[in-house]
Amino acid sequence: MQIHILDASSIVKICLTRGLEIPQSSATIDLAKYETFNAILVLNRRGLLKDDEVPKVVSHVERILSRIKILNIDIREMREIYETARRQGLTVYDAAYLYTAEKLGGVLITEDKELLSKSRQLGVESRTIS
Repeated sequence: MQIHILDASSIVKICLTRGLEIPQSSATIDLAKYETFNAILVLNRRGLLKDDEVPKVVSHVERILSRIKILNIDIREMREIYETARRQGLTVYDAAYLYTAEKLGGVLITEDKELLSKSRQLGVESRTIS
């Protein structure tokens, strides 16, 4: 079964949208924990997520992250990730998700239109969560 690499944007969407499920054989990178919780914080600060909704969403994030494999990127892989980011005009964060999906022969799951487009240009199978 092909592995699905979820970026933080797809994890946030799963947590905020009823009825969306985690694809089978899903994984993410360690960075996604921080990005996902930061996204919840930003949504709250902007008034898009009410204070009383935050605990429920945080619990959902914890459940989602506990159900998927969290991968660590070895420091020796960072040079290649950096070069991908530089060449493709991506952030190092986005390049890390792309690198991981490509390395594992997986499907990148992202809601980020730029990352989706770049991954497809580079021949990495990718799609949105919905």
